[in-house]
Parts: sequence; C-alpha cells; structure tokens
Amino acid sequence: MKKILFTISNVEARGGTERTTYIVASGLAERGYDVYLFSTKGKVEDIAYEYSDKINFIIQETGTNKLFSFIRYIYCLSRFLVKNKITTLVSVEAMSVLFTFPTLLLTFRRKKTQYVVWEHFNASVTLDKKLRVWCRMLASKYANTIVTLTQRDVALWQYKFNVKAQILSISNASPFEVSNKRYACDSKNIIAIGRLSYQKGFDKLITIVSKLKETQDITGWKLQIIGSGENKEALEKQIKDLDVEDVVEMVANTPKIKEYYQNASFLAMTSRFEGLPMTLLEGQSYGLPLIAYDCLTGPSEVINDSNNGFIIPDDNENSFINKLKELMNNQVLRTQMSRQAKLDIANFSEEKIINKWVDLIN
Repeated sequence: MKKILFTISNVEARGGTERTTYIVASGLAERGYDVYLFSTKGKVEDIAYEYSDKINFIIQETGTNKLFSFIRYIYCLSRFLVKNKITTLVSVEAMSVLFTFPTLLLTFRRKKTQYVVWEHFNASVTLDKKLRVWCRMLASKYANTIVTLTQRDVALWQYKFNVKAQILSISNASPFEVSNKRYACDSKNIIAIGRLSYQKGFDKLITIVSKLKETQDITGWKLQIIGSGENKEALEKQIKDLDVEDVVEMVANTPKIKEYYQNASFLAMTSRFEGLPMTLLEGQSYGLPLIAYDCLTGPSEVINDSNNGFIIPDDNENSFINKLKELMNNQVLRTQMSRQAKLDIANFSEEKIINKWVDLIN
C-alpha cells in the first residue's frame, strides 16, 4: 500500500494552498491510500475546511527558537518518515523544501521515497524571500516531480531553472459542486474575494470603479470586496478619498461566502500575481461570469475570453473599464456567460484532479 505524507506549516491556516491540500489529501485517502499530514502548528479541531476522517494528522510543535525549531522539525519528520516507511513525500509549497530535502538526505531514503514538490505560487514570485529561489533550485535538481498549478508555470520553471525533475501541471480542484440555483441575472452586485494584501490588487479595482463612476451612471451597482488582511485600513481610506463609498462595500471574511456567490452578477479580479486563484473556480461553480487581469499565472487558464468572461491584458485599465461596462450593461451576455461557466468548471472537477494525482503517485 502506498503511504503518502503531505507537509504543511499550519493546519489552521486559511487560504487556497491549505484548502486544495485538504481536497487532494482527502481524495487520495478516500481511494484507499494511507495518507498522513505533518504540521508544526495548529489544532485539528480548528481546521477551517472539510477533510476526510481517513487522513492521519501529525502535529509536532517545534518551539519558537529558529535554529532549534529547524533542527527539531527535521528530526521529527525523519523519525516519522523512517518508522512509517513513507513511499511518497509531498512537500507542499516550495519553501518547505528547506526542511524536506535535508530530511531525505539524513534518512538515506531518497531512492526509496518518491519526492514531490508542489508549487502553489508561480516561479516569478518570491515574496521577497531569496530562500524561495534556492529551494526551487534544489527542487529542480533533486525532486522526482515538480507539480505546478498551470501550464504557463511549467514553462516559467523550465525557463528559470535547470529542471532535471519531471514537471507537470495539475490544477486546483473546485471546492464547490456546481450550483443548481438559478443565476441571479438581475443582480447588480460585483464581488471580489481574497486576502486584503498587495498581491490581490484591490486598490487597482477601487481605482477602476472610481473612474467608471466618472463616466457612467452606476446607481444601484455595488462592488463588494470580501476578505480580511493587512491592507484593510489603506483600502478603506482609498474608498473614502475617491468618493466611492456609495459603490464599494468592504465585507469581512464570512462563513456565508456561498450567499455572496449566489447573489452576485459577476466576479472581478485585479491581482498582481497568482498561482491558480481558487476564487475564479468557486465563481464558475456558481455560474458567475469572470473578468480578470491576465496576470502571472492562472486567470488565462480559467477564463475563456468572451465565452465565460473577459481576460484583460495585464494592467490595461481602459480595457478593464470598457469590458466592465459591457458586462454591467448587457444582461443577456451575462446570462450566456453564466451557462458557459457551469460547463467549463467540469475541467476542474475534484474527480479529474484526484485522477491526475493517482497517476502521478503510481
């Protein structure tokens, strides 16, 4: 029996990386694999997402001292790897290579353990951590397989690194079933969802709405920015300074996110960079037309331009505004795109994604 171990930093963390890890780990566990999830933080009872009760959790606290924590992590992971004869080690997110690769070296299990590095950003993003580049270089040389979220990122890895590993794209799975609820074609709510951070570019979206307001009567329309994060105060100030408080509404993280999807007209995204944004997949599950900048990476592999939404050349503000107008003013177009979105989300079904992971592990 294959024994698969996923490493993740904090089981309580909330984000696309964590959610998709639980989806894949659960899918494999339900198919009969022995699946383990190794973490150094959090409590299983506080996990925000659904997961299979067949997953075995190992929470190993390592302390706050950085050097001690590093050594203890490798020691604990090494003991677990050897004792349980793990056949596949999945290093979730490239930075975790810092711990998983030394573990394989110290346990002399490189030839006995399939080593998979699962990238959740894109190869151009470092988040100001030079170690991330070094970890990707190690993965390129020593991993058996590197999994990226998009085909575009496969090309980026091959361009940036001397990749000796097998490299393939396995996208995220949509966490929601396709909604059978009728599309809210009369809705005037535009939603944008994500952490209130530099990455998500909500400041750009607020600017776009302010310029749209100057050129068109958008009475009754509302942009709802849903999320929490470090840029909350700055975004609230921007909304006030640009005099769009009547149009833009800030909504904190909510367990009732499905209601916002169900009652929205369409979803907008102005991210500066992505991996494969889960919110686009979630939006499609609810039949929402999508409009997004063609940032690296992800939107262009979800949005089929003019069919299920609009993909806008990155940072082309005028084009974004024009397509925004087109969506707002054309209910028939929105309804057609909604139908197509529900058809296209089948490409990201959980079954299809888990099948790809099964093929990889076998």
